[in-house]
Amino acid sequence: MNPTEQFYHDLDAITHKGIRPGLENIKKALDLVGNPQDKLKIIHIAGTNGKGSTCQFLSQILDTKNQTAGLFLSPHVEFYSERIQTVDAKGVQQIPENHLVDLHHELKGLVWDKVSLTYFEWSVFLALNYFEKLNVDYVVLETGLGGRWDATNICKSVLSCIVSVGLDHMDILGDTVEKILNEKLQIIKKDSHFVFAPQDLSLQEVAQKHCESVGATYHHQNELLSRATQIYDRQNVPFAGYLKHNFKLALCLAILLKDLSLGDFNEENLSQVVPPPGRFEILRKSPLVVMDGAHNEPALKSLKSLLNEKGIHKYHLVFGCLKNRPALELAELIQSPQGNNYWMEFDGGPFTTPRQTYETLQQKWGGQILDLNAESLKNLFKSKETIVICGSFYLCGAIKQILKEGVL
Repeated sequence: MNPTEQFYHDLDAITHKGIRPGLENIKKALDLVGNPQDKLKIIHIAGTNGKGSTCQFLSQILDTKNQTAGLFLSPHVEFYSERIQTVDAKGVQQIPENHLVDLHHELKGLVWDKVSLTYFEWSVFLALNYFEKLNVDYVVLETGLGGRWDATNICKSVLSCIVSVGLDHMDILGDTVEKILNEKLQIIKKDSHFVFAPQDLSLQEVAQKHCESVGATYHHQNELLSRATQIYDRQNVPFAGYLKHNFKLALCLAILLKDLSLGDFNEENLSQVVPPPGRFEILRKSPLVVMDGAHNEPALKSLKSLLNEKGIHKYHLVFGCLKNRPALELAELIQSPQGNNYWMEFDGGPFTTPRQTYETLQQKWGGQILDLNAESLKNLFKSKETIVICGSFYLCGAIKQILKEGVL
């Protein structure tokens, strides 16, 4: 087995560990290698939805002419290297696979047999070590799940942000918005600055009180939004819907960093900013094929709103989700009464949705059940109607791989 094969074999071997809330193991691992996170300027972003695109936008908005930003995202859509990126004058670059493999094997020899890390914890561990080796000027860090016990919360941030709060992962984070918010608020560190984006006044009060209790400075996005909007309009940035909202939030964060002398940005760079894959990603313009990783209620509502904003009311839906998702409720939000529904079976590992679920969807809203073979997709993409693909980042990644075979 060559080093690259060994790397992916090692990742597969720890996938079964699933989600394990807690900081004890990631702390032990980082202690063993000298705590690289303590040498980094961290910007930490949490939220039920929108945190990935906000992170991606912010890392590109920051002044990278003479500086480098590190960017950690999860999950990846197509390639593992999407999780660990740098942004500099050359643009957005995923970690080269040879660097990733070499770093993995170096760190594996130091900690693998001493500390048991989950797939996500190992990803965070790799990223922090990589960014420290590169001596990046900033790290924009996306929280994985919640905040309090998420592996990214081992870092001390200079600025943190909550993009949104909604009902998701309730079995882990709590069964009310208030409980979920409380978990996310734990990313706030003493003597740091915090930006809150949700508009609910009662949630704003909770966030403000928490900042006071930990000794952090509270800001609401609205304090900075007029300045961000002026810049956004002046530079004619071409986003809409939830991407426009998240871009403006990232711009608010950049403005605050500049006000605090913690960072800078160049307005002229804004027109070059691109969103991460799987966020209203256009795979074909005519007839339109659009892909979005929306996989929970708030995200699917945002996707539907964006489709309406763009005047897209009739489309063929390609939907698939993981088995821990409420498929019926989610499909109802996005299914297409005017077009055809395609219920797509795909490999989600231990979270693969059983065929029975798709049969139930078919019974309720009609359509066809497909699997991911090239012939099925070829026939589907012969349609002259708009196609919307959503429900899971796993599904998005699998379809993107198949499209490279020339299906479109």
